[in-house]
Amino acid sequence: MKNRYKPFIVYTDDEVALLQDHISGLQHWDETTWSQNSDSINNRGYNNHLIPFYPIQERDPTLFSKLQQDPQVEIYSIYSFFPKTYKLVYSSEPPSINFKGRSRGQVAILHHKSGSLVIKPYQSKQESYIADTVGNLGLGPQQSKSIGGFLTESFLSDPFLTDLPKSSITPDLASNIGANLGRLLLDLHREKIVYNDTTVSDPTGRSHLLISKDASCQLIDFGVSVWLDSIESLSLEEVYNLARTTPMFRLFSGFGHGAAEVVRFLYAYKKELSRTTAESIMERDVKFVEQGIKVLGGRIGDWIVEPFLSGFFESYR
Repeated sequence: MKNRYKPFIVYTDDEVALLQDHISGLQHWDETTWSQNSDSINNRGYNNHLIPFYPIQERDPTLFSKLQQDPQVEIYSIYSFFPKTYKLVYSSEPPSINFKGRSRGQVAILHHKSGSLVIKPYQSKQESYIADTVGNLGLGPQQSKSIGGFLTESFLSDPFLTDLPKSSITPDLASNIGANLGRLLLDLHREKIVYNDTTVSDPTGRSHLLISKDASCQLIDFGVSVWLDSIESLSLEEVYNLARTTPMFRLFSGFGHGAAEVVRFLYAYKKELSRTTAESIMERDVKFVEQGIKVLGGRIGDWIVEPFLSGFFESYR
């Protein structure tokens, strides 16, 4: 989408700061709040793209009027006002934007000749720290200044492992990818970060592992990752993230327990975790690799398992 724009709506620095503060507060909106603001917008005859901005009308009616008249807000919504996007959106050659729905909510991807960005809501309170650490280590997307509740990170264009053409994967390439993944997880674990999610492949073909032309690897999406700096003081959210990727919790959840039963389960699991070590928790990442490559082997051939794991363990151990 080519969007040549001649700015005619001008926001003051104070207005941009107010908007960024408001956008940060969206992380606390629940379904009821979104529904109430949607109803209010419709009742007043405003366009739906103004739903996330509706409280601004009482806070600053003049600013809300600007938002109503701004064609860029209709296209980019809240993503108009992020520190890395504002000048781009209101330039003579704004970026293209598209949206993807994921389990974490709406993810915005902006492409511009100066570079591409991904903006997405946090999945956990630790995610910003973990994503920043990973980016600084070169193991995942570089993080940029953002708004509270959201990550702004570089867009990685390399394909996922599961998207590589079957004909391009050789035993040597499989071994190299395995070795590079081993080094990646080793670096991650040295920071006491457990990735805690599928790396290679799940049964649906979903992968979080991006592969460059030289077989180097990067990971994306750290929403369920946990920084194990102090196992004894894990928050309930961190305990939940560690629990939710275990077969035990999936079985427990399948019985439809209510919120009170889930909280009791998590406190019991927290007590269990306090008796273990960071190293034993991080070992689950190794199991995810072993499981994932076997799943991938079922799709493209079991021959891939041995060279991949051989390279992986040679680097990781």
